Amino acid sequence: MGSAYAQEDEAALERISGLLRAYRAGGPLQSLADAAQVVVGHRWTYLIDGNRSRAAFEVADVLLDVGAQRSRLDVLDAGLAVADAELSRIPEHLDPASEILLRSIRGSLLAERSYQREQLDDLVEAKRELGTATAMMPDNEHLLGQHHRAWIWMSYASVLTRYADVESTPSLTIRQAAVDALRRAVALPAARPHLRAAARHQLAMARVARAELAAGLDRRRLPELAGELDRAIGELTGLINGEFGHRTERTTWLDNRAALRRKRGDLGG
Repeated sequence: MGSAYAQEDEAALERISGLLRAYRAGGPLQSLADAAQVVVGHRWTYLIDGNRSRAAFEVADVLLDVGAQRSRLDVLDAGLAVADAELSRIPEHLDPASEILLRSIRGSLLAERSYQREQLDDLVEAKRELGTATAMMPDNEHLLGQHHRAWIWMSYASVLTRYADVESTPSLTIRQAAVDALRRAVALPAARPHLRAAARHQLAMARVARAELAAGLDRRRLPELAGELDRAIGELTGLINGEFGHRTERTTWLDNRAALRRKRGDLGG
């Protein structure tokens, strides 16, 4: 019977893969919903199954992308259901690679839902989930590829940045943590070039945000802000002149460089 169940698991994984391919080829959103239903509803044989966990992560990741692009809370909720179902199956800390990925995608889904619903509770939970995932990574780096690690560090930095933007008492600690996370992402050379370009942009802006807060708290640190503005302008210029980045990203880089130049002009010197 164990063999039969294993065969059923294999068939379920093939079904998920086929539904994802169909959606990516232009199929209906129902294909994605059906893939999510297989992850959640199939009677899986084993508590720990890396292939199943990777499939769950992939489905949740696509749901995150669709939910963000289409501003669909129901799609984000479906992604959370997938992540929650898989996290409930695997014993805590016994499959660290899967746990890190699933906690990261869950945190990213919560962060996007927080943005769309304008509710802080989801953002707080997203910060906790991604904080847990990143805390697990140093001991388990050999289990994850550099691209996934860079994505996780970037996701954590994005949540920290948003949290810093809305917190009632501005904190240099949170701003610094976002910078540190992005430094880790940029330092992973095997991450895909487009992701590394996005991380470089976020790092430049995070450094400026940290320096702006520091200068606001202590005017003697204005030269530090000027230096970070110069550094960020140079970084964005390099990205704009580079080969990576789609049209929307390049528009953002151009807009942000213009804003940084205005801020640098206001400082003088």
